[in-house]
Amino acid sequence: PEINVIVLSNGKANYDIAKPSTDTTTTETKFQIQLQEYAINGGNITYDDRQGGTFVKLTNLDHSGEGDFTQDVFDLTTTTRIDEMTAVSGGIGYLKKAKVSLDAGFNIDLPNSKYTLKENDLKINDLQLKADGWLAMPNENDIDMDLKFSAPQSEFKSLLSMIPNAYTAGYDNVKANGTFKLDGAVKGKYSASPETYPAFNISLDVNNGDVKYPDLPLGISNINTNVKVNSPGSDLDQMLVDVSKFSLKIGNNPL
Repeated sequence: PEINVIVLSNGKANYDIAKPSTDTTTTETKFQIQLQEYAINGGNITYDDRQGGTFVKLTNLDHSGEGDFTQDVFDLTTTTRIDEMTAVSGGIGYLKKAKVSLDAGFNIDLPNSKYTLKENDLKINDLQLKADGWLAMPNENDIDMDLKFSAPQSEFKSLLSMIPNAYTAGYDNVKANGTFKLDGAVKGKYSASPETYPAFNISLDVNNGDVKYPDLPLGISNINTNVKVNSPGSDLDQMLVDVSKFSLKIGNNPL
């Protein structure tokens, strides 16, 4: 598939092409899906929401899933590979042409629209993440969630690969040392109308990190930081970002 979704700043979307229906009658039709597996090969997908300030681009997406869709409750096994993923929200670039892979299992509860994570392995560039929890959609407007994530590895170089422009063709030649710890959780309800956000927290520690690019004259050493982000509820004004420690040296110059 080649999919290009655009939402203009006035909210008008290029996928909204159906004419309004004057037929207000409803009928119930029972059917059974005999689907056992599906796949997307070589997909290129762009989502450009100019009203919400969100831009996501997936290049060369391969995705497949297997499960017994004839059941109300079943297990779904999926495999996903993306050559390049770019994600921007609110003017902040979170990913730039990142390489993504995900092997994940889900328990699908169709009557309750609930999706529970099982065995999963997410890798973004060189950073590996594990997640646990569930998502549920009780209606068309709300998404309930209870998710936790963590990074099972501890090498600082893996965390470095997440920085836009750090994961380049010469990344394998970058010398880096040090350790890190990353974990977080998201719990609550997301809704676009009225605007509602779940509570979330993120914790990141970096200890004695250093990095040296072969083409640059100076390296960065003694990278130490402790960052905690805690948003207790839907009011983002209550979010607390606590950077209790942040220091590094560029060459012999301390910051």
